[in-house]
Amino acid sequence: MNNNGDIIEQSKKLAQLLRGSEGMTPERVDTLLSTFFTPRQKEIILKRAVGESLNRFETNYYSTVIKKRLSALADPMVHKFTEIYYLLNKV
Repeated sequence: MNNNGDIIEQSKKLAQLLRGSEGMTPERVDTLLSTFFTPRQKEIILKRAVGESLNRFETNYYSTVIKKRLSALADPMVHKFTEIYYLLNKV
């Protein structure tokens, strides 16, 4: 399992890949991922995002658990719902 320094380093790499996205810093990537994912899930997402190979367990776990959650978060309907909810409730 990676230590916190490795996760920060992977967050930096991911932030570089997302350069041009508004306000996407390594700290922001880490905060956003931490909102929805456990530290171990976050580690697997970051490894995959920066092109590091995943072991057999990580690959299986990514396909069966993490990918579904990422797909749900990326769904445009979820974005629209969140926007409407935010506007109505001024969260």
